Amino acid sequence: MSTSNIPADSKGPQNPQYQGVGLSSNDEWITWNSESVVWLPSEYRPSCSAVSGRTVGIGVGSGKVWMCTLNVTALDIGRNVSMKCFHFDIIFYHISIS
Repeated sequence: MSTSNIPADSKGPQNPQYQGVGLSSNDEWITWNSESVVWLPSEYRPSCSAVSGRTVGIGVGSGKVWMCTLNVTALDIGRNVSMKCFHFDIIFYHISIS
């Protein structure tokens, strides 16, 4: 008899799925609908971050802050194709705080 309310098959690591812009759980990627789209070199990975709408704000260990906005457009590639394609316009902003 189990004393847990969690089904046995759902105990263990979870991979949450998110809609829109976000960061991967290891902070190596900017994501869109939980898919990795922009790889972050180690010097650009966050020590703190915030997401608002289509924009990710990232503070790095050096004290610098930068932001990235993703403009996403779905591409129509035909009715009989099960794959979805997206076009990403990526805009980076660097903010200097003295």
